[in-house]
Amino acid sequence: MVKMVSNINAFALAIGLLKLGCNDYFLLPDYRLAILRWLDESLIWQLFGLCQGKNRAVFSPSEMIDNAFNLGISVLHHAAQDDAVLYAILITLPPCERALWPSVPRLAMNLLERTLCAKFR
Repeated sequence: MVKMVSNINAFALAIGLLKLGCNDYFLLPDYRLAILRWLDESLIWQLFGLCQGKNRAVFSPSEMIDNAFNLGISVLHHAAQDDAVLYAILITLPPCERALWPSVPRLAMNLLERTLCAKFR
C-alpha cells in the first residue's frame, strides 16, 4: 500500500469511475480523452472490464473527472477505517466533502492497486 502514495490520485479516480458505473465514460472519445490525462490505456480497459455499466453518462467530461475523484476519495476514506497505512496516505488527498461511505469490492481494489504499483516493481 505504501507504493500507492505517488499514484493515490489515479487510484482514487479509478475507484470513483467504478462507482459511477457507466461504460460510456470508457468508450466515448471526449470522456476517454479526459480519463487518459490521469490513467493509461491498459488500466482504462481493466476498469471497463470491472465496471458494471448500469448507469448512463450524465456528467460532462470535466464534471465526470471531478465527481469520480470525489467518490474515489470517499471510498478510500471508508476503507481507511480498517487500514492505518491507507489512513496516513489519505493525508495527501483533499478531505471528503460529504460523509459518503460507498464500497468497492476488495478484489477490484486489489487489482487496481497491483496495476498502479506495477511500474515500481
